[in-house]
Amino acid sequence: MPAQTRYAIKPRQEPWLRSEGLRGLLRCIFWRNLGLVDLAERLLKDLKQRREIPASEWKRLMKKYSVTQSNYSSCLQRLKGAGMIRRESGFYRLSNDFSNWMDESRKIWLDWRVAWI
Repeated sequence: MPAQTRYAIKPRQEPWLRSEGLRGLLRCIFWRNLGLVDLAERLLKDLKQRREIPASEWKRLMKKYSVTQSNYSSCLQRLKGAGMIRRESGFYRLSNDFSNWMDESRKIWLDWRVAWI
C-alpha cells in the first residue's frame, strides 16, 4: 500500500490559506507537530531548486538542517504520504500526486453537489 497521511481541513479559511501559501498547506499536513513545518519547507525548497536529492544524502541533510534522524525521517514520510514528494530510483523528487488528489476531490464534491441541486 502506498504511503498516506492525514490532512487537516480548515473550511472557510481560504484567506488564511492564500496568505500562508506553502506554509499553510504544510501546517495542515503537520498539524500534530508544527515544529516540522520549517524542515518540510526547507526540504521542499531544496528539492525544487535541485530537482532531485539522492536519498543517500540523508546524513548530510540532517546536519545541514540541524535535525534528529527521527524528525528528518518523520518529515519525509509525511511529505511522501501526502504525495508532495516521491522516492524513485534512490532519489527524492517533487510529485504532482498531492495536487492531483486535491483536484479530484474537488471535482467529486462539486459533481455530487450539482447532482442534488
